[in-house]
Formats: sequence, C-alpha cells, structure tokens
Amino acid sequence: EALTWSLLLGSDELEDIIDMRGSIELWCLVKLVDSYREGRQSALDTVVELANIVRDMEEASKENRRETLIEDDYRFHFAIIKSSRTPLFISIYETLRSFLHHEIKTSQDDYDDTSLIYKEHESLLKAIKSGQKSTIMLDYINHIDNIKTRLRRRGE
Repeated sequence: EALTWSLLLGSDELEDIIDMRGSIELWCLVKLVDSYREGRQSALDTVVELANIVRDMEEASKENRRETLIEDDYRFHFAIIKSSRTPLFISIYETLRSFLHHEIKTSQDDYDDTSLIYKEHESLLKAIKSGQKSTIMLDYINHIDNIKTRLRRRGE
C-alpha cells in the first residue's frame, strides 16, 4: 500500500517503475534459468506455463485482440516473478499491476506488427531454455530497452 501511494503522490516516472520492475524480474529470470538447468520441476512447470502464454499471445496477435495481448504480456512476466517464490517480489509486482498495464499498453501501441510482441516473448522463453544466465540477461535487457524506446517514441 505504501508503494502504491508513493507512486501516486511522488514524482516517480514510468521509466523508474520499468527499471524497478526490470531489476526484480532480471533476478527472477536468473533464478529460473538456474532452476531450469538443474531440472527442477517447478521451473519445468513455469516454462510450460510461459510456452502456453506465448501461444495465447500469438493467437491474440493474429486475431488483433489487443486487450488480451496486454493481459497475456502481464501474465508472462508475472509467471516469471512467481517462479522465484519470493513473496516480496510477488507482492510488489501485484501492486504495480495497474502501472505495468499502462506501460504494456503504451509500448504495445507502438507496434504496427503485433506478431513482434509474441516473438519477443518467444525469444525470452528460448533464452530461459538455453540454461545460460548470460543469454537470458542479454535478451531481457534488450527487451526492457525496447520497451523504453517505444515509450519514448510514444511520448510517455
């Protein structure tokens, strides 16, 4: 609750929220890659969930269901956060839901070809499956940089 009020009343900008989200999510991705490489069932289950979400994103993109695509995007990233089993990270991500929804919508509005959205997430999934921390770190940093670039273009 304090975080929400701080964001609403403070001078925090959307880019600051993206940086905070990115920091948390990058750590969760590193932990997920380690767990996946070790063959832990929880990580294998998360990868299946992410693959299903990417499939849902692909369908939403083909049918031009923008709101579904936004929700699927959030679900994808939230599944990564949940995989960490860190209650504080999960709570922060849930608290940021409305801010992230705005960020996702705004950055997705910049895509003329929405198939690129699910393809980016498909690339993240492939990076997770690589079992290499450096691969997921680079791919995720590029993902966040792309979001920031698109938001700047949209004037956010």
